[in-house]
Amino acid sequence: MNNIYLKVPNIEDLKYRQMWMMDSKTMSYNVGFDINLKGYDKNTGTIFKDDEEMKKWFGNWINKEPDRYLA
Repeated sequence: MNNIYLKVPNIEDLKYRQMWMMDSKTMSYNVGFDINLKGYDKNTGTIFKDDEEMKKWFGNWINKEPDRYLA
């Protein structure tokens, strides 16, 4: 049996999330939807968030148990 370990991200890990959100292959499931979200590109499915927006998002998700948990 293999063990699975969850890691709570730190602030430096946000760069990876930014890269994933801007990768059209990763985000292709979003293409064509009418998503009312700042930074969303309907043609590529990508979502652009600047560093400040990412820090705000991080603050809303990290250490918010039991309502929210990110790993």
